[in-house]
Amino acid sequence: MAYLDPNAPFEFKRGDTFLVAAVLPDSVRATLAGAEARSQIRRPDGRLVATLDVTLTADQITLRFSGNTQDWPLGQVEVDVQFLLASGIVTSTGTTTFNVVRDVTQV
Repeated sequence: MAYLDPNAPFEFKRGDTFLVAAVLPDSVRATLAGAEARSQIRRPDGRLVATLDVTLTADQITLRFSGNTQDWPLGQVEVDVQFLLASGIVTSTGTTTFNVVRDVTQV
């Protein structure tokens, strides 16, 4: 499982299970208590690639795609997470850009 860091580029191999996690900074943990979260992966032109399942715990957020990634487009895609806070405020993370690449080993 990869850990998302908007400052560190990563690549995802098409056909693999998409499952990534990010550790929540101490400074936002209390703010996100009771929040709802959603996330999507899109091409830079805005076309939807996948809607992700989001699990938010006290110290971590996990993004997972439960379907098959075999047909995801090769190339650059973007992801962020949008939160609906208990107070009604909607806020989003920064955008993380990554590359979907061909998987060498195909079973």
